[in-house]
Amino acid sequence: VYTPENSNLPGKTVISIVQEKQGRIWFGTDEGVVADLFGTVYNSDNSGLPGNLVTEMYIDDSGLIWIATDNGITSFDGNTWTSHISGTGILPQELVRAIEIDKYNNLWASFIFGSDGAIFVFDGQNWELVEPEGDFFEGVGVYDIISTEKGDVWFSTHHKGLIKYDGTNFEHFMVSNSDIPINQILSLAVDSSGYVWMGSRKGLTKVISSPSSNLIPAEESITVQVTPNPFKYFTEISVPEEIKRPYSFSLYNANGRQVKL
Repeated sequence: VYTPENSNLPGKTVISIVQEKQGRIWFGTDEGVVADLFGTVYNSDNSGLPGNLVTEMYIDDSGLIWIATDNGITSFDGNTWTSHISGTGILPQELVRAIEIDKYNNLWASFIFGSDGAIFVFDGQNWELVEPEGDFFEGVGVYDIISTEKGDVWFSTHHKGLIKYDGTNFEHFMVSNSDIPINQILSLAVDSSGYVWMGSRKGLTKVISSPSSNLIPAEESITVQVTPNPFKYFTEISVPEEIKRPYSFSLYNANGRQVKL
């Protein structure tokens, strides 16, 4: 067990851990960051770290380390610290709960202030407040952000369920319109197959989506949502009149496996 007493960990509470391609591990704590257990300790007094409470870290493809704190965001290339608060004219100096870099190298950041929050995105040059039509992020604290190989970005929220951005549109999943068990989602992860997993106080939920290679062309198929889902014993499915015979059915269970009819 490593503690501040027998290592260079600046604080006892370790919140974030990332590893460089070269193998060096960074530890983010409630009292700053350290590169390796016995490396240099960085805090708000001796570096460009804007706050000592490090909530999350991310290393991009160029090796740049992005560090989210209770007082904003900074980046470090091993020599120079770059503040992403002063001079931006847009970012608040508030708690940053989550950061993520998507397939297109955009950096997404979730800021929390009081009971409210906001999402910002950085394209490498400029920061922009994310304000889609509708109330997707209004009065919402985003706990976690992940991106997939497809380019989708997912957001878990404090009380408004799950939000997905596909590069063009936002989609909102809540208990009232989907099969998620609770609207408070604490964490997200994506596996090697591209499936999104969400953690909550009601356990673990796998978000099922069909691989694009298995999709039938839209003009040859129609997707029908069956409710209630799941159903017991029997259910009735009516075929829309615009679907001409002959036609066939494929039924899939909640795990995405095809059921034999």
